[in-house]
Amino acid sequence: MAMASIVASAFLLMLLSFVVVSAQRNGTRILAGTSLIAGNTSVQPWRSPSGDFAFGFHNYGNDLFLLAIWFYKVPENNVVWFAEADDDNPVLAPRGSKIELTASDGLVLRNPSGGEIWKSEPITAPVAFGTMNDTGNFVLVDTINGSVWESFTYPTDTLLPTQKLEIGGVISSRKSQGNFSIGRFQFRLLGDGNAVLNTMSSPPSYSYDAYYISNTADPASTQNSGNEVIFDEHGFLYVLKNSGAKVNITELIGNPAEAFYYKATINFDGVLTVSSYPKGPGVANGSWRDLYVLPENICTSILHEEMFGSGICGYNSICSLKSNGRPSCNCPLGYSLIDPNDEYGNCKPDITPSCEEEEGGHNSNHSLYEMVDIQNTNWPMHDYERFLTSNDQECRNSCLEDCLCVLVVFGARNDCWKKRLPLSNGRRDASIKSISSLKLRKNVSLESFPDVDVAVRRAQKKQTTIIVVMSALFGSSVLVSFILFGCKCLSFFALKKEILVGTCTKNVALECNLIQFAYKDLYKATDGFKEELGR
Repeated sequence: MAMASIVASAFLLMLLSFVVVSAQRNGTRILAGTSLIAGNTSVQPWRSPSGDFAFGFHNYGNDLFLLAIWFYKVPENNVVWFAEADDDNPVLAPRGSKIELTASDGLVLRNPSGGEIWKSEPITAPVAFGTMNDTGNFVLVDTINGSVWESFTYPTDTLLPTQKLEIGGVISSRKSQGNFSIGRFQFRLLGDGNAVLNTMSSPPSYSYDAYYISNTADPASTQNSGNEVIFDEHGFLYVLKNSGAKVNITELIGNPAEAFYYKATINFDGVLTVSSYPKGPGVANGSWRDLYVLPENICTSILHEEMFGSGICGYNSICSLKSNGRPSCNCPLGYSLIDPNDEYGNCKPDITPSCEEEEGGHNSNHSLYEMVDIQNTNWPMHDYERFLTSNDQECRNSCLEDCLCVLVVFGARNDCWKKRLPLSNGRRDASIKSISSLKLRKNVSLESFPDVDVAVRRAQKKQTTIIVVMSALFGSSVLVSFILFGCKCLSFFALKKEILVGTCTKNVALECNLIQFAYKDLYKATDGFKEELGR
């Protein structure tokens, strides 16, 4: 019995030594009782052995801090994990808050008053220490079972090399680049084995249809279905099936792992990117480069008969693809952003069409509104009326005479689709051949359309300015010419009068008082010009 106890104790000691040595090899140990204070720059964050990653408080602005993990040597876009509340929004700690590693509860975050804000859970055993690994994974370790909690198990919007998503795993986008609140996009591994990208409701409580599917689900065979999404140390993202087969999500990159940092991120604009950042002496002067973008064209990727939500951009907005494969969102003519600081948000009509304006009859809409064509643009699905028409003008007129209609799309087969507010899933692409016509109020200055290209508005403004200046100059020159002409005429008559008066004073009175005779007077006086006068 004693011998058994000795053997058990020796085994336990060996196991403990292995765990401790392993943790020391992979990361720096943070013992229970160690803490950090938000805003206290005299204490360094908990860093990995290489210094590539750090755990601690990351400045969020306005005296608020994220409890986060970040690339310590990378100066921007470096946060890869942050503590989240139950609603998946970030935990924001005010200045003076404290994160402490405890034996009973693991990581515990308290505000300056001592109130608990967040803690790592679940914790199934007493914590001996924590470690920030060179993989970017923060791990809590106990003396018996090894890891009892790790940040890799609770990803936010980013995957790091060696990180996995298991069935039901998800990463969610931020609301914007600088706003860490949960956004409208997800990357998930579904229960059927498919890895998908999908939009979400607002507020985010329901997942809509996917705009990317890995096609790794096999209803007839679980062995042939996906089991994990793996992001390996070379920056390669793939689905691992139960059979052990790999299905690529991204292409093989081929860059050496030791020369670059890698991350896979579901971005606030819905694009999943695999990015790299060069390591080495010039790391502070580097920049992130997207190696792979998924899907290839996010603007045209959403197309289901039962589509919900606004699409990639906000309601009434238009999605177009930039040269880097990322979407750009713009309001159409006659619409402007509800939030001017959120270019990916919803647009509202500057003047909302009203049915009350139709009291004067159908023709009143023709006098109030006009149809403006938009090339290579469409808002597919969600039409409230469809009919065949002989030509595109008939389709436009139908919208003008319908107070609910704000847009019509005329198709290649003479289909006319009528749409009402709000417009969803707007996209602009060269492959779109249908004609879209917006109903707009007449006589509205182009300056009131914030979605018009700035260069166009500047050109119009410049042209308008030139016209005004030229008109003013022309008008001024005409006025000056009239004035000069008038002055010249007055001078001429005044001079002539002076000459006449001067002439009469110098000549005899008879010559100055000559009488003028008409033709008929001379004719009568000379008896038909037969007699000579003055003799």
